[in-house]
Amino acid sequence: MEAIDGERARAFVLAKQGLGAVPGPSTVLEVVEATGGVYGTAPTCYLACAARLDGFRVADLDHELYTRRSLVRLRCMRGSAYIEPADDLPAIFAATRDERDLARVVKAAGIGEAEYGRLAAAIEAALRGREPATVAEIRELIGDPTKALSHVVGLMGRQGRLARATVRGGWKSDVYAYALWEEWVGEPLSEAEPVDARAQLARRYLAAYGPASAEDLRWWAGWRAGETRAALAALDDEVATVDVDGSPALVLASETEALAATEPDAGRGTRLLPVWDSYYMGYRDRSRQVRAQDYASVYDKAGNGTSVGGGGRRGRGRLGAGRGGRRRGGGARGALLGRGSGVVERGGGGGRAHRDDARRERRARGARRAPRPAGRRRPQRLPRSDPAGAYFFLTAIETLAMAVATAPSRTR
Repeated sequence: MEAIDGERARAFVLAKQGLGAVPGPSTVLEVVEATGGVYGTAPTCYLACAARLDGFRVADLDHELYTRRSLVRLRCMRGSAYIEPADDLPAIFAATRDERDLARVVKAAGIGEAEYGRLAAAIEAALRGREPATVAEIRELIGDPTKALSHVVGLMGRQGRLARATVRGGWKSDVYAYALWEEWVGEPLSEAEPVDARAQLARRYLAAYGPASAEDLRWWAGWRAGETRAALAALDDEVATVDVDGSPALVLASETEALAATEPDAGRGTRLLPVWDSYYMGYRDRSRQVRAQDYASVYDKAGNGTSVGGGGRRGRGRLGAGRGGRRRGGGARGALLGRGSGVVERGGGGGRAHRDDARRERRARGARRAPRPAGRRRPQRLPRSDPAGAYFFLTAIETLAMAVATAPSRTR
């Protein structure tokens, strides 16, 4: 088993995902492929693309989602919302579908399976041949005031009967309008064999996140242990095992030479990443990305990547900036970066050089300190009892998000 140090493994993944010092993806589609799927909620999806793609504009992702429809929003891995290539949807559905979904939804909605079937049929009839409609509009169309409707619409999406088509509001809105799947995508969802589909998804995962453990794959995909073992067994000699800092990890056999040849400096640089960015949500074990003492500053108890805060008497109100692909408390002012964003500083030293890198990245994206409205008091610090010791700023992610969306390019 070949031994690979953690710094090299981090640099390899960062470079594959377009977050390293080497040239990365050149199109939105390549970003989605490189990450195994971009988290689908706004504005995370736009900021994740902007962190990886030179000259990115909001319209670039919108064009693929709403004009070409080469990308589709759906709930898949772990039941979370992702943006995935339309060509891969049959396999993704088959690999992540859970036969327990129906029972869970009817229980949560307080309806029976027969009532679910009735409402689903009414929704399909109401939407056929129409423009996409929100849940509120669907409720009016079918004349049913039941509170269970949002659950029904959600499950129909998981079954490939409805598509999250368009968004009402601006690019930061998550108010979705739904359309019949075949009318939006262009054809009914075709069936794929689940075992083959899980093998395909495992291959995509390792291409984006390997080297990673089998447990990392199981968590990311939302599979049972047996499903994970079967998917990896189906890949057979496509997968190799390496030793990363004393722990076994899986990597595509076709990538072993590139992994061994990767220099740690290939991950050097500074990037601003949003909440739920793919890089931080790709592993069950985050020790390679985040130091143990900083874990609570980066993830909540459910494992979601969050805003980052740093304590310290002179570090108040600072977002995390990490070394070598890690994120940690302190290092870059949170007021400048905006709530809900993290800084990844890969390679090199800390201190002033680290802060200078973060400033250059902000300048490249046009970010500035957000002015505090007249008469508004400074945001209060969270109490010291907060497990992260974090002090989040109410100037929010909009400041950074707008800067990213309008910036002409980024510097390497």
